[in-house]
Amino acid sequence: MDRSGRENYMYQYFCTVTTRSAGPLWPAGSYCINRKGDCPENFETGSQSTTCETTKSKSNSGGDFPSGSYSSSGQTMGFCCREDGNASIPVHLPTQKPFYLYRFGGKCQQVDGMVVLEESMTLHCHVTGHENVVPDGGRDGSPIYRVELCYYYRA
Repeated sequence: MDRSGRENYMYQYFCTVTTRSAGPLWPAGSYCINRKGDCPENFETGSQSTTCETTKSKSNSGGDFPSGSYSSSGQTMGFCCREDGNASIPVHLPTQKPFYLYRFGGKCQQVDGMVVLEESMTLHCHVTGHENVVPDGGRDGSPIYRVELCYYYRA
């Protein structure tokens, strides 16, 4: 419950695939995606670990998650990040449905035909470690885990 006595819930849904299509490669730019298995070509692999407060928490999970480990008290989540292009130069990605990318390098990557909104997700978790590259947001030792997101929708 928050200070007003209301219960707060957060739902996260992940788009994960276990096989790769023969389609085009991800475009050069500055962004991160969730990792499932190996990262696509030209991405760097990374992960971030957090430990979360479990007092009075209600945790439930199911389905297919990004690579990592998950429990009611913490997680280690895998990422694939790249910073080989200018975030201000629009890239071509599918535009049929809204989607999120993780911000990387301080700015949201521009995408052709999409409007981007900067958002963030804040959790009362301690960042306990990271390996290699991770999205913008929380760093080791921080008492609050903040993830910077970029939400895309059609103009």
